[in-house]
Amino acid sequence: LLPAYEESDDEQCTIFDRVVFIGSASVDAPVSEVEAKRIIESLRKRGGDWVDVKLSVPSSSDGAVKLLDDGNGLQLAIYSVRNILFCARTNEMGLEDCLAFTTGHRKSGTFHCHVFRASDRDAAAHILRCIGNAFQNPNGGSKNNQLKFDSLEFDYDIALDILEDDGKGGFSSVARDRDCFKLKQNVDKKVVLTITQTSNKHLTIERCFGILLGAGKNVDGTKLILLDVPLSGPTKKNSFEVSSLWNPVKEESLAVLNAETPKDSRLHIA
Repeated sequence: LLPAYEESDDEQCTIFDRVVFIGSASVDAPVSEVEAKRIIESLRKRGGDWVDVKLSVPSSSDGAVKLLDDGNGLQLAIYSVRNILFCARTNEMGLEDCLAFTTGHRKSGTFHCHVFRASDRDAAAHILRCIGNAFQNPNGGSKNNQLKFDSLEFDYDIALDILEDDGKGGFSSVARDRDCFKLKQNVDKKVVLTITQTSNKHLTIERCFGILLGAGKNVDGTKLILLDVPLSGPTKKNSFEVSSLWNPVKEESLAVLNAETPKDSRLHIA
């Protein structure tokens, strides 16, 4: 079940109920997956004065994530989307319902990781997906700036690869049959996207929120699943790679992709 939420047209945000603010901690590596997971585990196990909150997530990068008191709705904290540097979840047992994001403070030069607990792992993924959508929607830009950017054309090649656990502590690319991937059942997978710019002045990709996966064609954005443990970074000039782990046993909504298909048939991945 997803957390209760309501969409506000006036405020252009989504408000999530049944969220608990676990706490914050300062970090030296604000975009480190390992550091974020360590803080999630540390704060969750430490316990303390957790706070029941409502989490307000904006629809664009000009907005802010707001912590609202669960009882009276008063604003407890606010984090500009543009100051959010990194988001993370963990698939460690007992921590699947946790999520975190790291913010930077320009004046002080410090970074903090803020940890929350949702009602379940799907709820945590839903919240992070909404934050990711805000990153991708810069609605607040001025009209002149928008026209300026729309007048430029940038071309990219995107390569998809799917790897499977080789049983030796690593992953290897799955077999292919022409334009199809031949996947094994119940084997952990890694989905890798390589994005290469092929025209115009180079644009630097600073970070990637993660990989959303769905079964079928033209899948509605709300039906996509945010894969676990996203890793991203530049690989070579004009190229950027992002990868995420896919456990086909845990992701029940993607069960059709983990089932045996009849001969000469194929399934689509979005």
